Order: sequence, then C-alpha cells, then structure tokens
Amino acid sequence: MMTVNIRQQGGETIMAIPPHVMKKLDIDVGEPLQLELTSESFIVHPIHERARHHRKRLTIKELLQGVSSREMAKLNKQTKWAREGDSRGRELA
Repeated sequence: MMTVNIRQQGGETIMAIPPHVMKKLDIDVGEPLQLELTSESFIVHPIHERARHHRKRLTIKELLQGVSSREMAKLNKQTKWAREGDSRGRELA
C-alpha cells in the first residue's frame, strides 16, 4: 500500500500517480480511468484502449489502397515544394 496526496490545481482536485504505478498499469498521461465507488473508498481501473497502443503496422500499399492516380497526382503537385530545392536550415540531404 502507498500514500499519495490530493492537491488543488486551478479548479481541479488532483491525485498524483507515481511513475512506477503508471508503468505497472501500462497507462500514460491523458488516458481515461474508470472510478468505482464503494461505501467508504474508491477503486481506479485503467481503461485500456488497446487499438491505440497496439495498432497493426500497415504497408505503403495498404495505406494507399483506394487512392486514385488522379488523387496521387494532385498530392504530388501540392507537395512538390517539399521535395525540391535547396536546404533552408539544418536538414539532412
């Protein structure tokens, strides 16, 4: 068991979760948690959105499936500036 403090930050009340607990639960900052209330306490459960964490990696062919040659030509025209010309900063050529 561990002890944490509740603090006020602006209009919010915040309970800090130690980094080692977040790592053990496989959660990140900004992820939703489910709060279960009992008569005298509460239990916090992570809501794992596995689709976000473990997405299937797609090939270029899969990513471009359904893109017409006309759409590809339009995209190439719109982004021509990014592929041509001299470096402007510290880009690697």
